[in-house]
Amino acid sequence: MTNINKNTSRFDINEYIISLCKIFVFFIFITYWIATLIYCSPNNFIRIELNKYEAVFESMFYQKWTFFTPPPKVNERVYFLFIDKTKNKQVIACEIFHTIRKNKRKNPIFNTKYEAIDGMLTGSTYALNNSVSDRLEILRKTYPDSSKAYFQKELNLLFTNEKYHSVHFKTLKNYAQEIAKKYNINKNNYTFKIRMVTIEIPPFKDRFNKRFIPKKKIVFETFPVSI
Repeated sequence: MTNINKNTSRFDINEYIISLCKIFVFFIFITYWIATLIYCSPNNFIRIELNKYEAVFESMFYQKWTFFTPPPKVNERVYFLFIDKTKNKQVIACEIFHTIRKNKRKNPIFNTKYEAIDGMLTGSTYALNNSVSDRLEILRKTYPDSSKAYFQKELNLLFTNEKYHSVHFKTLKNYAQEIAKKYNINKNNYTFKIRMVTIEIPPFKDRFNKRFIPKKKIVFETFPVSI
């Protein structure tokens, strides 16, 4: 009789542990997907309120709904503009992905270096672009009567202030330093700014039309900062 009670107790404890594990796994599963839905959703009140936690989620579970969305209508371009401090003159405009992807095509197998750089810069560009969109949404809700120029100024003050430089901005800035070395640009004499541009993708019917002129739009441009 004692043995039966002991076996029954062990069985109950095992069942209890298994049940707890199932509840814990289910809780993690539900929490993850709720966070994913909020993170991938368009700008809304909940997402804006939880914006301060976005960097933590992004660093651990970065993703988006690209697989489920229609094809993009624009290509994104990111330019580094180097400016002479004394003459306030642009000396070089560099589209940061052109050379990288050109080198990747030259060495389709042995391109680990350029693959890593491309991934790092693409991730930083996408995250910075999202940050601009989110901050702009917050500014519009907080100051609905303000002008577009005011919003651009506030965004610039945030992204060009060294105290608030994000990891993504620092990544692009570090790469700008590498570009400056390549073109023998003295960082003491020049500043640089980041310009994000979208270029319209030709519709399918116009893909071979040489007369088609794609529309270009400057999404965001930082104030000049030190290299």
